[in-house]
Amino acid sequence: MLPELGLACYEIDTQTGRSKTVLFAFPVAEPLDHIETTRAASLIAEMLEASGLKRHSFLSTYFWRFRHNGSITFHDGVPFSRKIITAAFDAQVYVEIKRWMR
Repeated sequence: MLPELGLACYEIDTQTGRSKTVLFAFPVAEPLDHIETTRAASLIAEMLEASGLKRHSFLSTYFWRFRHNGSITFHDGVPFSRKIITAAFDAQVYVEIKRWMR
């Protein structure tokens, strides 16, 4: 579904404890504050129907471990921006990140 969104992102093989997992990092067009970062993450999770998010993994200060022999793939597209947040607000799209948490 990522190419259909049209958003640029990195797909990174990571490790959480003993579990192998994937991290998606979305470049942004301009700096976002804490509230905007949470809103952006909730909109992206909603678009992808991405259940199973790890607590706080949507924060800009989240750290992760690369998986041994893991890969990083870049998906081309536009960077996430405040325009997307504003368009969702204008369209009365209201979502909560906790819906997608595990």
